[in-house]
Amino acid sequence: MGVQRLVVITISAIMLMTPSAALKAQDEQMQLKHDALAPHRRSVVTFPHALHEEKIDCIRCHHDFNEYGVNVGSEGEACGSCHGNKAGLPGLREAFHGQCIECHRKLLRKKLPTGPVLCADCHRGQVGAEGH
Repeated sequence: MGVQRLVVITISAIMLMTPSAALKAQDEQMQLKHDALAPHRRSVVTFPHALHEEKIDCIRCHHDFNEYGVNVGSEGEACGSCHGNKAGLPGLREAFHGQCIECHRKLLRKKLPTGPVLCADCHRGQVGAEGH
């Protein structure tokens, strides 16, 4: 392993372990209501951010990988700034579904407490009822 690569990995690890003003808590509940997903075929998802924040590291969802494949996080970046706009990455809808449902299914296979895996468990209510 080259010295430069080792330095980058070490600095990245230190940055991830150091609290920062940029890494601030989100609202307890947030609506995943993105214009890139409109028109919605199902109701907008209300996401329990605080619940997830208590259980998993922020960079699990707020991810960005440097040229060495190290997840350096992307706190503050909107999901749609990459997903749906960069070649080779899944679109926003696919990214949400892949991230959320696959994580929940993995926990389910391990017989651990998990979140919803069926459409109607996240997409509750009438389409357009949330203002979109």
